Amino acid sequence: PAHFAVGDRVLVTFPGEPPLEAVVWAVSGDAYTVRYCYDGELEERLDRGLLSAWRPDSGAKRLTLDELMIQDRLGEGTQSEVLSGYLPGGAPVAVKLGLKRGAISREAAVLSALSGRVGFPLLLHHEHEGSATPGGCLVMEVLGPSLEDLRRGKSGRARLSGAPFLRVGRGVLRLLRRLHAAGFVHNDLKPANVLLGSGAELQPKPLHLIDFGSCTRANGRRGTGCVKDTPARRVQDMSIG
Repeated sequence: PAHFAVGDRVLVTFPGEPPLEAVVWAVSGDAYTVRYCYDGELEERLDRGLLSAWRPDSGAKRLTLDELMIQDRLGEGTQSEVLSGYLPGGAPVAVKLGLKRGAISREAAVLSALSGRVGFPLLLHHEHEGSATPGGCLVMEVLGPSLEDLRRGKSGRARLSGAPFLRVGRGVLRLLRRLHAAGFVHNDLKPANVLLGSGAELQPKPLHLIDFGSCTRANGRRGTGCVKDTPARRVQDMSIG
């Protein structure tokens, strides 16, 4: 059986049952933890022999947008808006709706290319542009607050400095190196696009880079090999106390 990495889209097939579409959540030897794309349920310690590579003609039950329970709006930009919601099984998700054609499909392509790399959101479902969603839609795992959220919530505290500053800076640089190694330039680096990952309350939260709607190939017409950010929002100027 093939080996799979965290973030890979797979099919889980139990004897005598139709395949289930899932995303690899964790790997421990030959045991896999997956999150099912339809209801968001986690299943642990699956044998590698139950997993196979995802294919579009598998017949696996797929999530439809009318099955999502939308809770609230998290934010809106020039190319998309982000909502919080729940899958049919009750698992929380982030739902990103495209406001401009091409942005969602471009982001989905980047996330697929980054599959298995630490520090990028896991994509559970991609709804292509159509009559139901003119700009397309992404359903992704829920992550923690952004560095901008932390800065705004503690605006009266001292500016980030010393060891914590270095850890954040090095973490962001590692994310950018992984993105560039995959052949992409972000083009919109700012504190609002760097989020803390999910995890247990007392465990360290890894940084995650998000929002790839403006992402380009490193050798593309818009990509120059440099990352564009807003001077007033550079990581060096953040204060999260």
